[in-house]
Formats: sequence, C-alpha cells, structure tokens
Amino acid sequence: MASFERVTVPAHTAILVRDTVSPTEMAALTGQALPNLREFLISTGAEPGAARAYILSEPHGTFDVGVGFVVDEQDLPLVEPFAGDTGDDRVELAHFDATTALVHRHTGPRTELSGAWREFAAEAEAAGEPLGAGSFEELVSDTVTDLYLHLR
Repeated sequence: MASFERVTVPAHTAILVRDTVSPTEMAALTGQALPNLREFLISTGAEPGAARAYILSEPHGTFDVGVGFVVDEQDLPLVEPFAGDTGDDRVELAHFDATTALVHRHTGPRTELSGAWREFAAEAEAAGEPLGAGSFEELVSDTVTDLYLHLR
C-alpha cells in the first residue's frame, strides 16, 4: 500500500520570504522567516494560514525556496497594501494555481526531510505517478511535515 494519497490543492496566495538556499540552510531560513511573517500578518489583522516551504526550483545543491504562510482570500485586502513594508526585500505575495498533488506525512525530525523527500519521490515514480514540477512542505507541527509533490 502506498504511503501517499492524491489530493487537490486549491488555488491560493501565500506571503513568502524567497531565497536561494542549500538544504542545510533551510532550517535557518524557516526559523527566521516564519516568526517574522507571523508577526507581520497579525499586525495587519490577518490570520496566518498554513505554514509552508515551497520548493521553486530543482533541489540540486542550492535551490529557490519560498517560506511563509497561506493568506486567506478574505485577508488579502489587509495584507496586500503592506506586503512591501516588512523590512525584508525578499518578501513577496505569490499566487499558486489549483493543482493535483500527492501528499505524504513525515513524522520525525526535520533533519530527516531530505531523505523523506527522496523516498517519497522514488515510491511515487515506482507507482507510475506522473510527477510534475513543483512541491512544497506544510509544517504541521515540530515533528510532523506533510510533503506535497505536484502531478502533471
């Protein structure tokens, strides 16, 4: 039985700190970006949505990533006017179209995520899933991360 399920990820907007990092720098970026963006969103009156790390390029050596929060559509008018005023020029609002994805839940330390991604992708490919470009992590708790692989 597969350790993943097929889901529909709805179209959404996220506020992100976007940077190019190595896997070893990912934890530091996440640790810096999420508290700062949470504080910013609350200051605008918006409620932070799901915490995510979007992998925006192929993860070879260094990769383009966006770390932040999903912004509810009803909160966009609160956030959009001030998104450029966070004090961090890496912050941007990014829109993501609806997509079909595979999701796998990883339970364990985040230091194991690189290996979990490799195993998940290999299992999906072995099952004949039509993998597309794009993926993201949803940070559920300190020890639970949902991994999403987009499908074609």
